[in-house]
Amino acid sequence: VILTRKAEAGRFDLDWDVFKTDSTKVVFTSEIGEQSIEEQADRFRLQGYNPLAKTKVHALGKEGVENYGEMMRILRQKYGVRFLDVQGGGDVAGQLMREKLLDEYRYTVSPTIFGAYTRDGRQRTSPFGKLSFGKDNSPIFETLNLALAGNHKLMRERIIYRH
Repeated sequence: VILTRKAEAGRFDLDWDVFKTDSTKVVFTSEIGEQSIEEQADRFRLQGYNPLAKTKVHALGKEGVENYGEMMRILRQKYGVRFLDVQGGGDVAGQLMREKLLDEYRYTVSPTIFGAYTRDGRQRTSPFGKLSFGKDNSPIFETLNLALAGNHKLMRERIIYRH
């Protein structure tokens, strides 16, 4: 399962090794992303390669994936997915949490995570993107596992929703 917002050329590569396997791939993106993927696939087809032969693309919003609940429903009903390990940034985690679709959150806290900007001046994302919770709906994290690797803390937390 691949989740991408706009599937912009240069950032979403249909020449990626995952598209060269016989396994089924499912891509969730926006309408813009779906169009971009098709345009890239057309260029490959002219060269005799069909990267979407075993790939199904689902557009779940105009400019971004707007309905993660629908994404999970499609995965469960159409593809029989019962467990999904998502690797993504704070925006994805925050949206999944907002829709109460996240059961567990694993993350690494490194010494360089603190502060608004990275060493090279880029703005740092937060663990849950732009999403914020209030006093009545903030989830509670229950620690399942904690490990140390040098200065890095590896955390595994169960999410308990209070609403």
